[in-house]
Amino acid sequence: MGRTDYDTSYGRLFSILLGQRTRTSIVVLTFAYTAKPMSHEELLASRIQLLDRKRVNEAIAYQNVAQSRFKAAHRWNLEHQRTMLEEDHQPGTLVIIRNSAIETSHSRKHQDRWLGPMVVVRRTQGGSYILAELNGEVSKLRYAATRVKRYHDRKGLTFPVKPFSMPSNGGGH
Repeated sequence: MGRTDYDTSYGRLFSILLGQRTRTSIVVLTFAYTAKPMSHEELLASRIQLLDRKRVNEAIAYQNVAQSRFKAAHRWNLEHQRTMLEEDHQPGTLVIIRNSAIETSHSRKHQDRWLGPMVVVRRTQGGSYILAELNGEVSKLRYAATRVKRYHDRKGLTFPVKPFSMPSNGGGH
């Protein structure tokens, strides 16, 4: 390791670049590769030690990565907790559906961002919703719970679910 004051050659360069004379000294660390010759037994012993350390280091790295992923997921959940609210809409509730088809469109300025209102028929086992139009026609589509939002009307209307019938899968268009 050597310490050198670069005031003579690099000092001029710094004074040209920075417009002022430098008074700090730059410390240069130089490391020489020093390896002594090893016998066959010493080489095997050092490789065995490296392999033992490798297993320990891999276990530590695995724990660190798992802990880091857990922390990142927890941090992401905290940052997005307001956007991940999933409401459980009961049958007969009025809802609107986010129009996600226009999100990647370039000409979405005058398009509707929300569709509806529609009436909840039921929630499927997977969490999506089966919805119906206000005239009683049940949609063949299933809507993801993240796209469905409760519709707050001024009068607090609800619709009975009994007149809605599920679409049949037989021989239609």
